[in-house]
Amino acid sequence: MKNTFRAAVKMLLLLLCVLLTGVLNACGPFKDAARSGPAELGIYAFGTTTVSNEDQGHAFLSLKNTSDATIDFLNYPIIPGEEITIAYWPGGAATPGVAKRPKTGVYLNFDAIKDVRNQDNSHDVVSMKKSLTAEEIQKLIDFTVEFSGTEYTNLLNNCTTYAVEAWNLVNDEKPIEDTSFLNKLFDIDAPKWTKEYIQKNIDGEDMSVGQYDPYDNLDDFDVFMVNSNRSLIPYYIALSEYAATVDEENTPRNIDVSWEKWAKELYDGTVPVNQVWVAYMEKGADETDFTEARIDADKGGCVLANLKMGATYVVKLCPLFEYTYKGKTDYVQGDWTELIEVKIPDDAFVQASCIGEIDGKLYALNTQYIDSSEGIHQIDLPTESDFHVTRFAYYMGRVYYAEKTPGTDGCDFRLSSCKPDGSDKKTIAEGDGLSFASRNFVIERGMLSWRMYNPNTNESHIVSYAILPGMSEAPELPLTELVLYSYQQNAAVFVKASDTTYDMYLRYQKGTDAESMGHYLVTIDDSGNADVEYQGVCGQITWIRPDGAEDCTNPSRAFAVYDNYAYISAFENNDGVLYKLDLENPARGDRFYEIGRHMTAGGGDPFFNE
Repeated sequence: MKNTFRAAVKMLLLLLCVLLTGVLNACGPFKDAARSGPAELGIYAFGTTTVSNEDQGHAFLSLKNTSDATIDFLNYPIIPGEEITIAYWPGGAATPGVAKRPKTGVYLNFDAIKDVRNQDNSHDVVSMKKSLTAEEIQKLIDFTVEFSGTEYTNLLNNCTTYAVEAWNLVNDEKPIEDTSFLNKLFDIDAPKWTKEYIQKNIDGEDMSVGQYDPYDNLDDFDVFMVNSNRSLIPYYIALSEYAATVDEENTPRNIDVSWEKWAKELYDGTVPVNQVWVAYMEKGADETDFTEARIDADKGGCVLANLKMGATYVVKLCPLFEYTYKGKTDYVQGDWTELIEVKIPDDAFVQASCIGEIDGKLYALNTQYIDSSEGIHQIDLPTESDFHVTRFAYYMGRVYYAEKTPGTDGCDFRLSSCKPDGSDKKTIAEGDGLSFASRNFVIERGMLSWRMYNPNTNESHIVSYAILPGMSEAPELPLTELVLYSYQQNAAVFVKASDTTYDMYLRYQKGTDAESMGHYLVTIDDSGNADVEYQGVCGQITWIRPDGAEDCTNPSRAFAVYDNYAYISAFENNDGVLYKLDLENPARGDRFYEIGRHMTAGGGDPFFNE
């Protein structure tokens, strides 16, 4: 009977052990049955005042593995017998001789660094300890992750706040309660009061006074910062600032994002960032609209392409790096950087002409017969010996121009571009498909276009070329369609007034002796439609001719508006004349100036004969 009873007891105890092992194995830090041992939590505090920076003090925790198996605090392995410190620190400068803390948060082992420890131990440090179960360790870990993302405040949310709240979370028997009047009134947390409470309310056998004695001599290689995504960032990895720039010269629809090496020489090698998360979206969009990409860090940067002109984007980066600690290799994702705003430049609608503005200066195809006092510069663009330039336009840092061979029949045509200094010439189109009409091109939203007439069908259509990198689809072109379908070539000049409006100066002929230049406001609505609203007449242009001259039979051409003057050419008898019209003072009788004249045989433009 006794043997049967003993056997039943043994069986019952064995069953309880199996159940207990399963419970411990399910708890976070313990990954198998062997990791069922307890840990010991300690709280340390010192300080003599709450207001002076001289001895305001500090409070921190320690966690010691008293089992015979490794305990994982997040991804930090605490081996048997090892003790780590856990403390909440503000970002910024630390103890002299210790690297600057990159940001506010909870740090593992920072208080165990020799220089920090020596500073702490220059005070009377009071502490107490208690054992922890696996479940309590998990509570401590969860609370630490949550608290690490809070904002540091000197008296209201500080090292004491973290240490006391963490201690009380896992200690129902001996919680620390600050019953001082100031604390109850203002909710002030101070190491001084924590120290005094321990001294007054805790039994002597549970409290110790003296220096903190760490598990081992540690340095900043052993320090980790708790990240909000439940990972640890090695303290010795310095995250550099990054730059996001827009290359307006060559890739105006792109954002070139670049970053520093994001690594720091350390001991016998480097700890590099392996990859970088890059995320971007248009400003004001929903957070779920972020487009993300993961890029190898050694590329040094990336290009965000095919973006919307005139839009503002927000960009953020996040490092992912690999490190090895105590023989264990881990991959960690850092925090996202703060958002940086990048404005994509909005394009200005431009038209090919013989006169145009480049970087604030007025240029012409030929200045031989133009009054030098006008300050118009000669533009020199690269061409082959049998080609010459007939029109040009400046757009997004490059000069686009039309070339042709001499003559009026059987000519060859080409569209090219280069930098303003003539370098980096590129051919856009040549050969079949180009004609005299292609000389009168316009550029809008990265598309170079002209109107092509088909004599076989007696119909016209617009031909367009994408001239900016990263364009995957053709955008709406409201001004292109307005100009090419509604007005004669070189009859209208557009000047950008705002992001959505243009001033249009339209030349039209009234009879044979006079012309007028009308002023219109063109507005692009949200649907991409162009609305034209008449503003008035800039004044009637009456041609000044020698006695007996024949009436003008060739309409004049409008080229550009620059510095409140409109530049216009016309035939007068056998002369090609270049005029400028004063738009700022339309009431003046002498507002119409002749600035160039030469005898011409006709053909092409009245003045430039291109």
